[in-house]
Amino acid sequence: MLEASTAARYPHAYLFKQLLTQETASGQSWRAEWDTLLQTEMIQARSATYQTSLSLRLLLCKENDAQRQLIANELIASLSVHNRQQFQALTFVSNMDLRDVRGVINWRDVRDVRDVRYLRDLLSRDTIVDVLCDNVTQQANEVTSLVLFTLYCIIVTYDYIPQQVEQHVRNTVRTFKRRVPPLTEEQRLLARVLLRSMGAMPRPGITMIPTRETPDTRATNLYAYTQQQQEQQLTKQQVEELLAACTDTRRLSEDTQEKVGKAYTVQQVAWNLLNQQFTMEADALQHVVQTLDEDQAILCAAAALLLRKRKELAPEMREEAMQKIMTILADGERSRRPLDTPDDTVWRLDDVLFETLQVLAE
Repeated sequence: MLEASTAARYPHAYLFKQLLTQETASGQSWRAEWDTLLQTEMIQARSATYQTSLSLRLLLCKENDAQRQLIANELIASLSVHNRQQFQALTFVSNMDLRDVRGVINWRDVRDVRDVRYLRDLLSRDTIVDVLCDNVTQQANEVTSLVLFTLYCIIVTYDYIPQQVEQHVRNTVRTFKRRVPPLTEEQRLLARVLLRSMGAMPRPGITMIPTRETPDTRATNLYAYTQQQQEQQLTKQQVEELLAACTDTRRLSEDTQEKVGKAYTVQQVAWNLLNQQFTMEADALQHVVQTLDEDQAILCAAAALLLRKRKELAPEMREEAMQKIMTILADGERSRRPLDTPDDTVWRLDDVLFETLQVLAE
């Protein structure tokens, strides 16, 4: 046990002092005494000591499989109790990847990680899913969102989700969505992500707007826009093509990549152009503003980026754009749509919209 702590630090130092004090005052077996005290500490559900107490209990019985199974059963049972212990148990399980021990805990809290590794073999994922689904269908409380998140963390660890598990989760979410009062925005988003993780809902992706041009020809024509930044305004047709190309993920030949700034896809060429200092004709600007209403998040984001440097934007058109952006931001599901951008610098639509709104408001 002393090998598990080479320095006096909290919470180990606090726990060891309590353990030694209790041991000297009792004539019972020190292992049993220590396990009882650590179990009591877990019941107190203190954030600072819960996971460390669990790790130390596993260390104490590393050669006693039966005792380890009892501890695992305690953890599963704690997922259903409606108190702070449930919160700590949910937090522990949601941080634990049942396929990969590297994700179990903060390793600074325990020296012998092998004692925690065995816990994954003792926990039944199917049982945990059943317990969590039961929690979701019961009366909503302050931990409902954490229960949904923990359920998601368990589901994504399956290489293959058993049919009965998938059906149970589907039915649970269906029942949960019919709850009165209505779900919070956070709960709706968690339920949606949970269904997507099982393939029950389509993942948002990019649907390419059809074109007859080859990827190399299209990319070359787009790149030519950089030559007319100061010469002439972009027409509506050119702007339509620029925005549509943001959905074109086709790869370019190596020769074309060298000609278009070492971009790998048509989409990357178009995306790089969005921050250029173009001037646009009035109907082209109006088309950009209207594109903010597009269902595809990548098109909405592209339009927002194009609007940032538009000094020629008329006051009434600026007001219209700001109103559209604020309407989207007020809708949690629309504004939080993920973005798959070619440069991987933007992760969600609202990241783009907030910055564009700030620029337009200045």
